Amino acid sequence: MTLPQFLSSLKMSRSLEMLDCTLRRAGQIDGITVIAELLAEELTLRENRRIKAALLLARPPVIKMTAGFDYFF
Repeated sequence: MTLPQFLSSLKMSRSLEMLDCTLRRAGQIDGITVIAELLAEELTLRENRRIKAALLLARPPVIKMTAGFDYFF
């Protein structure tokens, strides 16, 4: 398998998107740094998605006013 196939199989879409850009700089940085940058990109994307989902789930309930409350019920 090739690196893009591995990233695709692992569902690491952001790392797959950043692969070409990171590999172009590979002559300037070592292999471990390339891997670290790809993983950092993926982790950032997943963390942002997690925060967004948590904010959607944590939305406050609908605020009810006492004017619409039936006290005689």
